Parts: sequence; C-alpha cells; structure tokens
Amino acid sequence: MKNRAFQFAVAIAAALVSTGPAEANQLVVNGGFEDGFDGWLQSGNTDYSGVGGGFVNSGALAAYFGPVGSPGSISQTLNTVIGQSYDVSFYLQNSGAGTNSFSVLFGNAPAVISYSNQAAMPWTQLNFSAVATSAFTTLQFNFRHD
Repeated sequence: MKNRAFQFAVAIAAALVSTGPAEANQLVVNGGFEDGFDGWLQSGNTDYSGVGGGFVNSGALAAYFGPVGSPGSISQTLNTVIGQSYDVSFYLQNSGAGTNSFSVLFGNAPAVISYSNQAAMPWTQLNFSAVATSAFTTLQFNFRHD
C-alpha cells in the first residue's frame, strides 16, 4: 500500500443520522465500511482510496482516501422527511499535513464541514445537524490530498 493512501480516513461506524435521541435510526448503510464500499457511490478521482484495517478507529475496517491532483468523493442517498432535523456523527483522521481538502455535504446546502490544508490530526469525532429539504437527501464526503 502506498504511503499516501491514509491521508484522510473516514470511519462512519458511529454515524447516526437520526430524528433525535429517542428516535435514533441508522439511516447510513455500511457506515463502518465493514462491507467495503457497498452502499456508497464513489466518484471523481478514486486513486489512493479503499478500505483497510491498518488505521482503524472502531470495528475491523475504515475507509481511506488520498487522491492527488483532483478530488474524489463518496456519497449515499438517504430516505429523509422534509423539514426534519438530522444529526450526523463520524470520525476523521488526517495522517499528514500538506495540500489537502475535506468537506461534507448534506443535500443541496453548502458544505456543513470543510477543511483546507488541515494539519495532521488524530481520530476526531465530528458532528453536525441539518434539516432535510427533500424526501431523499444525499450525504457526500469530498476529499483530496496532494
């Protein structure tokens, strides 16, 4: 495996997309990547992207991303209720500094989380809440690491 492969690692094993604590539902399919990229659509530059077990936050596997020169992404379309708020939680690790970017989109709204030229960081839990504007909402992770 190339050194650049683990520049960004996303483990969504703990990702809950829910309508609230009392009604928590796991809407994200294969959030821990235990079944590879099943349930996820990969697009853009998929170089240096995959699923492995070396740098894992929880579970046996994590996805890693490090495309060079242009961004890549993974996305999943979720069944949502218009006007309902959803909580999203995931873990992110950046194993090295340099020219890099990472962002998360929920539906057609601007990026809810966005990093550019982020310094190295250990596994960090990130969270956000967003309101669905459609019965089907796309959760998308974009990444690049030159």
